[in-house]
Amino acid sequence: MWLVRYLLGAAVAWVLYPVTAALAYLALFVVAAITGADPGGPLAGPFMILAAALVGIPLTVLVLLPVVVGGELVARRTRWRWAPVATLGGFGAIVAGTAIAWGTVALVVAALSLIPLVAFATITHGSARAGTLILNRWRRRGDRFRARSPLPGTIESI
Repeated sequence: MWLVRYLLGAAVAWVLYPVTAALAYLALFVVAAITGADPGGPLAGPFMILAAALVGIPLTVLVLLPVVVGGELVARRTRWRWAPVATLGGFGAIVAGTAIAWGTVALVVAALSLIPLVAFATITHGSARAGTLILNRWRRRGDRFRARSPLPGTIESI
């Protein structure tokens, strides 16, 4: 089950890189339209999205996966349930600090790269908790319905 969560989280995180690039290009296009600036060539948007998709693969595998797995390992070994959140917060602080040192464009790129990180962590950690809660609720409801006395003549009363 944990492998499925990680694969699904990695897939969603990778898909979010081109999606955020498309949204960033749309924002740049709107700014260019408002200010009367040149919107760029006809291939600027597709190449920006393609570049984000290609860069998203190593970022997902080499950056996002170790951060999320490290947080989960710390949480399992120390039984500190906030370890994944602390790991993500620490990584986010490092990315923000580095981006501030590099400049405004790097800050925007860093902010857009945090979206896949949060989605990846939410799917891997949040889905396990949500799935457990849903399954336990269904199990409790099933026990409650079985605890009631069945109507006479039903198959369960035999």
